[in-house]
Amino acid sequence: MTKSSLAALFLAVAALSGCSVIGHSFSQTPDDKTRNDVHAAVAIGADIEEAQARLSGLDFDCSTRSGDYQDELGNSRSAERFIECVRRPGRYSFNCENRDKVVLIPNAGVVDEVNVIRGPSCSKP
Repeated sequence: MTKSSLAALFLAVAALSGCSVIGHSFSQTPDDKTRNDVHAAVAIGADIEEAQARLSGLDFDCSTRSGDYQDELGNSRSAERFIECVRRPGRYSFNCENRDKVVLIPNAGVVDEVNVIRGPSCSKP
């Protein structure tokens, strides 16, 4: 198979699978729909466990972390404890690719801050 036919085959598979290999997968910015959906589902002051359950319904897996994170404005920040939720890989995706992420900053059991970002993530599909 020639290089051009391999490239054409790759693009056809990507288009048919619904995989956004060419566009959104490599983007460093979440799309407006994702950002709006997350902010509509998780409000400041919401119970942190309820927020995680709502994000799970939007195909995010959450874990508790500490240390550095990025906010929506691209600033590097740090917290003793935060919840990082990463969009589950699609059926046709790479193990390592940019994925939508949500960083929740808890305070006394409620959401104090919501950041919707996009960045590198490696997880098994």
